[in-house]
Amino acid sequence: MRAFLLLFLIFPVLELFVFVKVSAAIGFFPALLLIIAGSALGVLVMRVAGLATALRARESLQRGVLPAEDMFQ
Repeated sequence: MRAFLLLFLIFPVLELFVFVKVSAAIGFFPALLLIIAGSALGVLVMRVAGLATALRARESLQRGVLPAEDMFQ
């Protein structure tokens, strides 16, 4: 639990440090666009993965099987 708390506190500082270094190398607005593009790509991947999981769960329910395994993959 202590390691998780340490990571939880260090990660934002490390992320800010990397952002400052990248923005110093390529400029603030290109770095900001990279963050926005990465976030949009992450949202897209999560939506596709969620839809695929929902479809597998529905197929399992139609076969009469509980979809618990599909929900935790």
